[in-house]
Amino acid sequence: MHHGDLRPSRASVRQAGLSPQVRSRTYSWDDPSVSAAAARAQDGMSFLEGMVRGSLPPPPVALTLDFLPVSVQPGCVVFEF
Repeated sequence: MHHGDLRPSRASVRQAGLSPQVRSRTYSWDDPSVSAAAARAQDGMSFLEGMVRGSLPPPPVALTLDFLPVSVQPGCVVFEF
């Protein structure tokens, strides 16, 4: 990570005379135990195909980072952001 990519700290924002913005994010997700059980019972290709079809919920991190698999082929999975 490049130093210029870092956000300023709240302290440096206050020192500059600016008011820090408070941000929040609320979302929900499916129970990850459903996908975890399917991952133990299926091969990887079938597991990912289930997510693409919508028969399996995505992992919570996919919703947090806003990405989902859209295409699955042997040796290639395409994710959409």
